[in-house]
Amino acid sequence: MTVAAGDTQERPLEGHFACGNGLFIAIECIGHSYSTKTTTRDVSLSLPTLKQNWQEGRLDPPTWTYRHAREANADIQDEKFDWGVTVGFHDEPDGSQAPDYARISRLRFETTIATTRLAADFFKVRAEAVRELESCWALTSSWISIFTRQNSVTVGKAGSGMRVGSIVNWSGDNNYRVNVSTDTSSPVLSAAGVDILDHQTLTACLALAARQTMPPLEWTFIRDARSLVTAKEYRRAAIDACTASELALTALIDNKFDADGIPAAARKAQFDTHHGISKLTQLHRKVGAAGVLPTRLVQDVGALRNKAAHRGYDPTPTETALAIQTATTVVELVSPLSGYR
Repeated sequence: MTVAAGDTQERPLEGHFACGNGLFIAIECIGHSYSTKTTTRDVSLSLPTLKQNWQEGRLDPPTWTYRHAREANADIQDEKFDWGVTVGFHDEPDGSQAPDYARISRLRFETTIATTRLAADFFKVRAEAVRELESCWALTSSWISIFTRQNSVTVGKAGSGMRVGSIVNWSGDNNYRVNVSTDTSSPVLSAAGVDILDHQTLTACLALAARQTMPPLEWTFIRDARSLVTAKEYRRAAIDACTASELALTALIDNKFDADGIPAAARKAQFDTHHGISKLTQLHRKVGAAGVLPTRLVQDVGALRNKAAHRGYDPTPTETALAIQTATTVVELVSPLSGYR
């Protein structure tokens, strides 16, 4: 059947993008595909593959639906891009060696777009699909940062997300790559102190992004505090840690008010006279809200924030790490991450 240029039809859209400055991920995930959704379309994301001789270090590209371009284009050759590397190794019981985990640099995506064969229509819909994908990956990255402490957000540093490298995409026609586009507009990663992203967590993060589930606000402040520590901005990190604690305390108290049927006017009066982490801690104890608070919450988080905010004090890395750890304990009381898996 001949399709007129102005008729709308489903067309594949495949490509790859940089996943921030690199993502530390379990070997079990390498070579696998994962499903998620943008606001209007289903998307498949695939990870690079492990070389047969993985000790060479470099990862191979993902498995493509459309592997070859109809028109020669050196800029999109797979060899041009850094797909990631294996990191470390361990001994298996049979005496062989296996990689510990990998740092992946790029992800493959595949989706379907509805467009005519008119170039202007195709380019417009393709751009919309990439923008949706960018928003979806930003939300996924936010959840990954919260679950694993891997620094995937833009706070405290320049260059993150998909735009840290070029976004490459193409359509497919008779097993060839066609309508190739390379978008290069773009704004020494260590795994120390972070958790390696595993299959269960990656699946959960993509599912949360597919449902457009935003992280609780208190967790985003914890995420930002960790990112600021990476940038050595300890003063701002201490302030964000305290804000996360105050939001969590407020939620715990509010939950108690809900359970006791306290009217809005009465609870407003209570919060109006209980500002700041010290007063909120007192109110938490007074109303019998759920959760056992850290014994040094006010000293290790509140006092540090006051010095940082009101005196310009720059906390030490140790002080800041303790504040974030203590604040995270409080946030877990109201929004345990286990509930989001």
